[in-house]
Amino acid sequence: MNRRRVLFIDDDQRILEGIARLLRPKRTQVEVLTAVGGAEALTILAREQIDVVISDMRMPQMDGAQLLAEVRRLRPQIVRIILSGQSDRETILRAVGPAHQFLSKPCDPEILTATVLRSCALRDLLADEGRQRDIAAMSSLPCAPTALAALRSGLLDASLTPDQAAALMVADLGLSAKVLQLTTTSFFGTPRNLMSPHEAAMCLGPDILRSLAEGDAAFPAGTDDAALVAASRTARRRSSVARELASGLSSSLAAAEIAGLLCGCGSLLPAGQPGSEAPGCHGAAFLAGLWGLPDQIVEAILRSACPSRIRGEHDRLAAIVHASAALVDGITLDREFCETQGVSHQLLASTKASAG
Repeated sequence: MNRRRVLFIDDDQRILEGIARLLRPKRTQVEVLTAVGGAEALTILAREQIDVVISDMRMPQMDGAQLLAEVRRLRPQIVRIILSGQSDRETILRAVGPAHQFLSKPCDPEILTATVLRSCALRDLLADEGRQRDIAAMSSLPCAPTALAALRSGLLDASLTPDQAAALMVADLGLSAKVLQLTTTSFFGTPRNLMSPHEAAMCLGPDILRSLAEGDAAFPAGTDDAALVAASRTARRRSSVARELASGLSSSLAAAEIAGLLCGCGSLLPAGQPGSEAPGCHGAAFLAGLWGLPDQIVEAILRSACPSRIRGEHDRLAAIVHASAALVDGITLDREFCETQGVSHQLLASTKASAG
């Protein structure tokens, strides 16, 4: 396997040297390049093949948000990550569009190493390089204009309670996906176990949501309101069914809810070559991994159409998400696989009846 190449950018040479030392034990998997500032980074990008860029936010001449925006314009397929201090929270909101992931500074060495390795492995999820580029260039999934207008109106005139704002967020697939992306790491909230979309929106709070809603980078409006509303309705139903199945099996409710919600977002992504992949699964899994969602979520999304054809480490969650897609979207159920994971015919019948 070819080594992946990661470019770290900071205006402090000592920090860059420390990162290079930290990742030296992984040198058979990752080649580390460093740049002091944005101008040097762009020079390196012009002549080198880079898989992942991790940039500090506060730098002279060109800050992290400006740099990542330029990287997205020039090389959209590169995974783009901001590494910055909590005190930069207001500044960092400018990076919400061009950045895929956010890491707090100082960053735990294990978290940084794991993030680098997971980001480098993303190419293996999606064979179509053109589709990789198109998906990586997206700042967000499109939001239904009616849902976005209601959220903006309520946030900007402060008429919504935090709970009401969260409820509006989770009613739309694009809005839900964005808050999940922002709360995946500790930058926008206290590190904790997986959160449901509603909990994630509550974690961000009305002030950050209001700042995000004022621009178009975080929540871009789609063009087909009816189609996006329908897609959101289906995603919420699938998410609810997955949660109920998980409850019956004492599995992680949040993981099932998130994977169930996102496994159908492939229909909102740029299309690949017809017949080259399971419908939407690979693209949706690639997006989830790009945004730093946990491995179990990415795997469940990837396996949601045909769980027994792809080996993984989270068979129970894969079965739950696949079954929810079968019940809601009408795909063919892999009954034998589901039965081996405890998703029995009786449980499916009970869940389908309660889900209506």
